[in-house]
Amino acid sequence: MKRAVITVSGMVQGVGYRRFVEKRAAECKLNGWVKNLENGDVYCVVEGHDTELDQFLQYLRKGPTFARVTNVNVEWVHATSEFTGFMIKY
Repeated sequence: MKRAVITVSGMVQGVGYRRFVEKRAAECKLNGWVKNLENGDVYCVVEGHDTELDQFLQYLRKGPTFARVTNVNVEWVHATSEFTGFMIKY
């Protein structure tokens, strides 16, 4: 298990990006959360296995139809297994 701390930049707010992230996390069987940042970025913390995390990051780089992702920054840290499921934080 690994934890990825991810910041996504671009046109990623107001385009259904958090809901897209929530759905893709469920598909990949990942746990964690996602939220909008005041600067217009989207921030998420997610835990899972390498293969699923790699697939998830591919989804994030593409985003939903109306999003325009310019950067995906990933910091890898130790997983804590503190999450049960995936949620959108407001």
